[in-house]
Amino acid sequence: MRVLLFFPDIYSLKDVFIMGFSKNGFQAKSINYVEFFDKRYNYLFHKIYKLPNKFSGPVKRKYLQKLNSGYLNLVKTEKPELVLVYNNQMLMPDTVKEMKKYTKVGFYLGDNPFYTFTNNYNLTMLFYADFIISPDTYWIEQLKSLGINNIFHEIMGYSDALNFPIEKNKDEEEKYGSDAFYIGSLTAHSWGYKRCLFLSKFADFDLKIYGNQSWNSWIEYFPELKDKLVSIDKPISFEMVNKLSNYAKIYPVDSNPGLINGLHIRIFDCIGSGVLPIVEYRKDLDIVFNGLNIPSIKNYREINELAGFYIQNKMERSATLQKLQDHIKTNYLPEISVKRILNKIFK
Repeated sequence: MRVLLFFPDIYSLKDVFIMGFSKNGFQAKSINYVEFFDKRYNYLFHKIYKLPNKFSGPVKRKYLQKLNSGYLNLVKTEKPELVLVYNNQMLMPDTVKEMKKYTKVGFYLGDNPFYTFTNNYNLTMLFYADFIISPDTYWIEQLKSLGINNIFHEIMGYSDALNFPIEKNKDEEEKYGSDAFYIGSLTAHSWGYKRCLFLSKFADFDLKIYGNQSWNSWIEYFPELKDKLVSIDKPISFEMVNKLSNYAKIYPVDSNPGLINGLHIRIFDCIGSGVLPIVEYRKDLDIVFNGLNIPSIKNYREINELAGFYIQNKMERSATLQKLQDHIKTNYLPEISVKRILNKIFK
């Protein structure tokens, strides 16, 4: 059996799904929409895409037409039993309708469907889906109120090919070691300010923030973070992320404001790599971790004390992490989560 994944390459989630489907007997293949064009054309499109329609309309239409034609031809050629799309990946509603003549088409919601502005038809397409997977229980409530019922909650865990313990050495410990580290960029609007505010509460510790020039947007308001910033000019490889995780004690996981009840995927990557996540609280923690003690924050004023406790208490940190790892291995390994998905789709 075959499955096509229309996923971006930059997220570990693609590899998690490939592993999960493969271990359930599927031949899994992932396609990133940029693969349909050369680099220059993609660069031009993404620059023009943000311009008003009167300037960008012809270029957008040509790009989307060629892309959607490529998607459809791929489905006809590969003949998959299943197509799974991350958010929208520039698909158009008519393409989804046509694809359904050949296969089941589903969507994994990486972002709140009401906040995802990369495609005007993002919500429209969900009405044509055979199934929708949501990592946020509140998004399910929102969409069910519109009459969309073929939607369910699922968490994908992590890939042990990307997130795993490594053998440590003193030289790397000196170079990469930290109490806490963080990887990410900032938006120029209030979400960026919120992230800086969150991380500023960890500034009393040995914190390393790996970020690009986007941090210049808000860093002046948080002078305590200036010396914590490790400047990078390109994305850090999955291998290096895993290494940095292994040499840190905790990882601060803030919640994207588009997540209402849902959990950031970084939580699971951290658990796999062996760094304890300190998590901004969301209601789905109570569902996914089912009463386990995962360190969580309901008020930013709590951060310093909570982080300090786990940084200074190695035994408590290790014991908590071990329980979280056992829980994920029992309930949310990729093959376990995908099996639940398949049982719902092909019931």
